Amino acid sequence: MKDIVKICKVHGELTADQVQPTFNKTKTNKFPYSHAHCRECRNAKMRNWKSRNPINVRNQNRYTRFRLRPHEFENLVSEQGNKCAICFEPETAINSYIKGIDSLSVDHCHKTGKIRELLCKKCNALIGMSRESIEILQSAIDYIRRHNK
Repeated sequence: MKDIVKICKVHGELTADQVQPTFNKTKTNKFPYSHAHCRECRNAKMRNWKSRNPINVRNQNRYTRFRLRPHEFENLVSEQGNKCAICFEPETAINSYIKGIDSLSVDHCHKTGKIRELLCKKCNALIGMSRESIEILQSAIDYIRRHNK
């Protein structure tokens, strides 16, 4: 008989060979028996929560990555008139979680982590794809000028 290592609230008792690939290992799982969810159940639970709380997820991501609280983000949005700092257009990308137009992206320096301004998804991708290189962007401008005659 195999030793029971964990107990999933949904799937019941799990043996060592079932636990290894599927169970979440956290600092709180100190005991040989842990009444928790296996990774499959936990992921399903988190997907469900995220789909019901898209605004909380975005606010949490902004705070975790940039230490930017919701009211600080809203201040940035209002300062820029809800328009991209590069193309001066409002965001048009659709967010599948909220089933509506997404918010502007927080642009930041990858070396220092300092927040610059808010950009639309396309302009943010432009900066990212150019690896934040002035030389690459200038070369792209020259290229477009050469071929735009």
